[in-house]
Amino acid sequence: MAGRISGLKINRSELGSLDGAMREKRESAIRKYYESVDWALDISDAKFPNGATFEAIPGDKILRDPSTQILVKREKLAGRDWRALDYERSAIDIAISWFENGSMFDSVVIVPRSDSKYRAKDQEILEMLRQEGVAEPD
Repeated sequence: MAGRISGLKINRSELGSLDGAMREKRESAIRKYYESVDWALDISDAKFPNGATFEAIPGDKILRDPSTQILVKREKLAGRDWRALDYERSAIDIAISWFENGSMFDSVVIVPRSDSKYRAKDQEILEMLRQEGVAEPD
């Protein structure tokens, strides 16, 4: 992906309607697929005016621009009070929550809003998450 992408949501909502055994089988197949590929999505040259989160794809399989797109690992959230941080109504905390509560993967890429009105403030929040140990330092 490259350029300005105004809206995008990749989710796994169909799994919620499957019974336990079918869901486990489907999740196993999905994990096996991602283990077999070097990368799944390249967003390193993409700009998202409204931000984006990719909790339905393993974060470590997404090629990204580390200067503007963060990687959050589940292990980093454990034992940290990340919800108590000041996200200044950016919705980045909501994206982390979606990952924590709804992703089957161990990492997620979160992209701040690239719209000039929000870009600087969102970038400050990403840096705060890196400093607090919530996001990877890259």
